Amino acid sequence: MTIAVRPERIRLDDTGRLDNEVAATVAHVVYQGETVRYLLAAEGGLELQAVELGRVRFPAGSRVRAGWAAADARVLLS
Repeated sequence: MTIAVRPERIRLDDTGRLDNEVAATVAHVVYQGETVRYLLAAEGGLELQAVELGRVRFPAGSRVRAGWAAADARVLLS
């Protein structure tokens, strides 16, 4: 089973309560003009991408909490 979440639906260090959260390390940061793409590495080999509007908030190497609402996740049966 695979879970898919769009990168723009993943929140970093969100202060609100989210249904799913994982601790991750920012592996790479890509500034794309009006957006910033974060490539994240979590325990167990889990890799995530998060996209935010605005400036870079977390440099590579930062520890962050990545979270998303259950309604934003899609289960893909393989």
